[in-house]
Amino acid sequence: MYFNLIISNEEKLIISILFKKEDIELDEFKNVCFEKLVKIASSHLILPALYSNAKKKNLLKFFPEDLNSFLKKIFEENNRRNQILIKELNELSKILAENNISHLFVKGAYNIKTNLYDNLGERMVGDIDFLVNKSDLNLTEKILLKNGYKNSKVDTKKFWIRPHIPKLINTKKLFSVEIHREQLRYFKRNLLPAKELLESKRLKKNNYLLKLCVLNYQVNDYGATSLSYSFRSIYDYVLLSKKHEMDSKDFKIRDIRNFFLITDTLGITHNIKKINLVDRIILIRFYFKKTYKFYYLIDNFIVGLIKVIPTRFLQFFEFIFDSKYRKYVFKKFNT
Repeated sequence: MYFNLIISNEEKLIISILFKKEDIELDEFKNVCFEKLVKIASSHLILPALYSNAKKKNLLKFFPEDLNSFLKKIFEENNRRNQILIKELNELSKILAENNISHLFVKGAYNIKTNLYDNLGERMVGDIDFLVNKSDLNLTEKILLKNGYKNSKVDTKKFWIRPHIPKLINTKKLFSVEIHREQLRYFKRNLLPAKELLESKRLKKNNYLLKLCVLNYQVNDYGATSLSYSFRSIYDYVLLSKKHEMDSKDFKIRDIRNFFLITDTLGITHNIKKINLVDRIILIRFYFKKTYKFYYLIDNFIVGLIKVIPTRFLQFFEFIFDSKYRKYVFKKFNT
């Protein structure tokens, strides 16, 4: 830890339950607002993981009875969803294999399929993401459309190039599907190119998994830009790091380095051995965001502009030059 960061009792307890190996002291439950705890855990999509780890460490006895019932219900429902997820993943794999489509499940879908978690119900998954070769993208979409999936939006290919085509939805399936041409936002795609990921799978090299886990949040969810963190992403990283090792050169990538500056500061990891001037500036900004509400609001406002303005420009040019997208926008406004 680089400085004494002021974090809430609720976040401290979450960190202890998810990441501490040693016994947790009863004192850590004092002055905890369980309503706030649930709100934070829910925003990080870790309620099932929190319940599973608290149960494993025999800590549920310190939780209010009604909260235990609530968390148990959430966990059991998520476990049921993930059982269905495995079935749908296997069905997709079969369809793609029958059509000779090389593919790689990523993010939550990959983690569930490879049994990363002690309990199936730990990880919340919203949809199924998988990567294919760019040359197979249109064919893969056509194959899934023939198998009952439908487009949710029109794809954009001229200026506003997203890492995946719009979600495909099947009314008979629980999970929607996102077919990726790249895993990261287009301007950052060279940090982890799709070709490299698919080649790693073919060669059975798993060193990309940690890099993918970190960069997905840091780039796609703007974690590096906003200096925010996701307990779900950190939890995935910690579990993956028990099986795989990140390449030392990856720690020089600023997006990845920011991730570990924060997780080290939170006391979860210990990866950055020596900090430089840029690191210090990043840490000061993170400290100010966590300490001063006004600074937090101003910083988030600026980050919001950074997120929105480039996208709106690309959407504008797409609207002007792409007739399919233009028709889609007009149809959307008229409904």
